[in-house]
Amino acid sequence: MTLLGVGHALVDAYAFTADEVPLRLGLHTGSFNTVPDYRMRAILLTLGQKHLTAGGSSANVAKLASGLGLSTFFVSQCGNDDEGSLFESELQAAGVTTLLRRTDSPTGICVTFLSPRGNRTIATYRSASEGLPAALVSDALLEAADIVSLEGYLLEETGVMESLLERCRAKQKAVAFDTSDPVLTTRHRKRLERFLRAGDIQYLFAQEEEARCLSGSTSDEALVSFSPLVRSFVVKRGELGCRLYDGGNFIDVPASTEEPFDTTGAGDALQAGFFWGLDRGLTLRSACECGCLVAETVLRQPGTKVDQATMATLLKDLETRY
Repeated sequence: MTLLGVGHALVDAYAFTADEVPLRLGLHTGSFNTVPDYRMRAILLTLGQKHLTAGGSSANVAKLASGLGLSTFFVSQCGNDDEGSLFESELQAAGVTTLLRRTDSPTGICVTFLSPRGNRTIATYRSASEGLPAALVSDALLEAADIVSLEGYLLEETGVMESLLERCRAKQKAVAFDTSDPVLTTRHRKRLERFLRAGDIQYLFAQEEEARCLSGSTSDEALVSFSPLVRSFVVKRGELGCRLYDGGNFIDVPASTEEPFDTTGAGDALQAGFFWGLDRGLTLRSACECGCLVAETVLRQPGTKVDQATMATLLKDLETRY
């Protein structure tokens, strides 16, 4: 299976702080925030020395899927700076073929504040990753892909989703889409429903709250309403694992009971493991089980940069079980 990821190229930074620190920066505890450059500069000043890793939802999927042995590509844009080089080198080291357009704007950054209480507060400045032209994805690259993985943040890019979905439809390529954020899902609910009813999305992934925003009701109602429109609709339920609907019954796939260190990228890891399972010819339930196992590995550390030894152990475990 060849997976093509399209999304925002970001670098992730982590700060282990008390809840009061993001509050002093005007960030509500546990919230997700998109901030302008001047606010991000103030945030970075509070971090001092920072450890950066490659991030962004679709990039995480491509990076982790590559580590599991899938052929992967990632298309985006970033700054012509050290952070952009770090992003590219990390994905390439994981085996991802990158096609990055460099711009004069700085590479986008996402800062995650992790508190001793387990709260996660996020601030993101997308910068160079914004304004992604759909033409960056060549026809030849689309031809090579079996799965095109798109992130919800692309809904904020004018015309990008429509263009990509139209081209995928013309070439009969399967599209995987993660709704990414409740606010985004609410804001673009009618567009998303239109894409789903047109058959433009084959694999849909959403957190419970995002599923509720999509249906305007419960996450189970979303599963009942939208599962018939796609090959698979996976609702991610955090520590409860994930849930599917097969047309008559809800199917629950449990997650590990282990206490997570950081939940960043867990949903992206689930998607990567899910497609590894499908590539093995597994059922949707078993593919979700694979996804939960990959997510469990990512949950033990900050970010999604899994070292080679850990990834090799994970892959051996997956191959033994499935």
